[in-house]
Formats: sequence, structure tokens, C-alpha cells
Amino acid sequence: MIRKLFTTTLAILSISTISGQETRKENVQFGIVTPLGTNGKLSPITTNKISINLLSGYSYGNTIFELGGISNINTNETRGVQVAGLFNYSGNADYAVQFAGITNISKSVVAVQFGGILNVTHRLRGAQFGGILNIADDVKGVQFGGILNIAKSLDGAQFGGIINIAKDVTGVQVGGILNVATNLNGVQIGFINYAKRSKGVSIGFINIVEQGGKQEFEISHSETLDAAISFKLGTDKFYTIFAGGVKDVDIRSKAGYNRAEYAVGVGIGTYIDWKRGWGNEFELITYDVTEDGDFFNNNDNQYITNSLNQFKFTVSKQFGRRFAIFGGPVLNVAVANFVDPVTGEIGGSFSSVSKWEKIHKSHLISGWIGFSAGIRF
Repeated sequence: MIRKLFTTTLAILSISTISGQETRKENVQFGIVTPLGTNGKLSPITTNKISINLLSGYSYGNTIFELGGISNINTNETRGVQVAGLFNYSGNADYAVQFAGITNISKSVVAVQFGGILNVTHRLRGAQFGGILNIADDVKGVQFGGILNIAKSLDGAQFGGIINIAKDVTGVQVGGILNVATNLNGVQIGFINYAKRSKGVSIGFINIVEQGGKQEFEISHSETLDAAISFKLGTDKFYTIFAGGVKDVDIRSKAGYNRAEYAVGVGIGTYIDWKRGWGNEFELITYDVTEDGDFFNNNDNQYITNSLNQFKFTVSKQFGRRFAIFGGPVLNVAVANFVDPVTGEIGGSFSSVSKWEKIHKSHLISGWIGFSAGIRF
């Protein structure tokens, strides 16, 4: 992809070196636009130490400093600093720093590219800072993209304001919304993470690993939730949990009727495999729970604080590839500010099962040790 871009760029510019002549060197070059400068028609075979161009410069190379009002083009190499109002191109920018208002393009970079919009290189051994986009084939360094970073092979880090994309990742992808990798041997951190194959860790709200990942459906029962379902996405090392549950609450002594309360929650977890299908899950889940069947107070339509937070430690046994049973203790901590209209007591749906409780700033904080068991597909 990058090689095609270099070829296309040079074709559009219609640039060719003067054949049959040896290259030459100059200390300083001044010009308006090539060949209107001190090197004249010899610019394509000249390597300058310092080059100042009012509009655009075109040289064989530059070794210390180059400035172009619009663009700088060095067909062979650039070292030192290259600054252009719009566009820099270098056949090789090893040990150089490129600054461009719009775009920097180089076959190889062992330093830094600062592009207002776009940076492109085949081989990066340094850093790219792109206002919108960075593109590289082989990266051993860091890409900072305002919107998007793209790499074929990444051994380093990508920090994208919205998206990071790489084929082979040995390092870190940090994306504001989305990270995409074909082969992940590092870490992804983003709202949505996708990997086709993973030996690493994806940390986000939605983590999808196409081959060998975790996509599990679970049904469980506990003293807290009569029935709960959850869906897990990610890998054994780290996965996210999307859960819901229901509990039949007996409050005849308070309001003269029975009601069902509902819970929706999210969480995270990790799985440790022992051997022969035995393993442990460590999971942290937080639920938002209804009161009188509603998430809002019916009297003033204010949001009700009624949360159930669980730390689960379960033991599971796998049977075949698609079925497992599990069970284990659960530490429950509930926080509620609901005031019962009949008794005037502060509490929530799960206050009756608590073993200890404390009122703090109009909230009842209660806790207890429970148990959860179920089946997993």
C-alpha cells in the first residue's frame, strides 16, 4: 500500500533526476521554486546542508535544515530538520524530523514526522504525529493520530483519537472508540476492541476476538437474584459482562402486595484455567435495580439510587467445548436511597437479605455474603 503511494506521488510530480551525472554537494542553497535558485538545473543531483526555498524546493538530499514555503522534495535522503508549509517528501528520512502543514511522506523514518493532516512512511523507527491520519507498513515506534492510525506491523504503540488499525500487533493500541487487529500479541484499550486472533488482552466495553475468544451465555440463581442471565465477550485473560436479572420481592408486610424487581448490569472478569476443564472466575459486576418496578421515583420522577455490586469467586467445570457448570461465594454490597412510602425506612429491594448495614448521607449501604450457581454455554 505504501509503496504504491510513493510511486503514485512521484508520477504526479513528474520528477526525474538528471541521468548520467554524478551527485554534488553544496553548503547553502537559496531559491524561489526549482530551478529558480542558486543550484539551478543541478538541483536534482545536489545534496545541500541548508536549503531555503520561498515556495518549493527540489533536491537530491539535505543534511541539516530545509525550509519550504509550500513544499520540499528530496529524492534520496533527508537528515536534520525539514519544514514545509504544506508538503514534505523524502526518499529516506532516517535521522530527520519532518514538519508539514498538511503531509509528510517518506520511504523510511528513523525520527519524527509532524503532519497537520497526514504522515506516510513505509518503515517507521520513531514517531508519527498526525492531525488526522498516520499510515505506515512497518512500525517500531509510536503513532499519534488525531483520528486514525494504520499500520501493517506494529511493535510499539498506536494512540488514535478514534480508530487504530493494524495487522500484526506486538505492543499497545489505545483508541478513543475502536481498535482493530488481525493478530494481537499485546494490549488493546478502547471502547470497542476487535481481534481476529489474540494472545494478548483487550480492555474495553465491547471486546471481540473472532477465533479462540470468549462468547459465552450464562444462566444463574442466587439468594439475591432468582434468575440472572449474562453474556461475556473477550478472552480468558479479560472479558466484559452484560447482565440482567429478576427477583420476586415479598413486601406484603409493608404495602400489601408482591412485586418483581429487575436489574441490569455490566462487569468485568478473568478466568484462570487449572486442568481437565476445571477453573476459576473472578468477576466484578454492578447492577442498577428497580424499586417498585421502576428506575425512577413515581412521585417526583427522580432517579433512584439502588445499585447492587457483586464480587464473584466461582469454580467451574467444563464438559466438552460448549457446556459448563459453576458455583461459588459472592460478596454483595448494595447502595440505596429509596424511602419506603409506608414505613419511611431507607433501603432497597435487597435490604432484607443484608447482614450488615450503615446509613451514610441519606443512603443505606448494606452487605452480605451470598452464593451463586448456574450453567454456561
